[in-house]
Amino acid sequence: MAVLIPLDGGNGAVRSAVTDIVTVGITTVVVMVVAAMSPVNAWQQPVMRLADTMVGIAVGVACKCVPHFCFKSFGEQEGG
Repeated sequence: MAVLIPLDGGNGAVRSAVTDIVTVGITTVVVMVVAAMSPVNAWQQPVMRLADTMVGIAVGVACKCVPHFCFKSFGEQEGG
């Protein structure tokens, strides 16, 4: 883990993704710790983290879009 975190951070610095370096480091630690706790099913952890990320993105988009559409239609009714 002491080797992976600097490699991931260096990769982010080379790609000019400085804001993502901390997120990549935390994700690397979570995946490695969970894989160390349960080495039998370690291959499942990256897949599960991808699914977690996709669910988080979907929830974020829903939280942004639902109020937008609700207030947009509410505003049109008042103005008309």
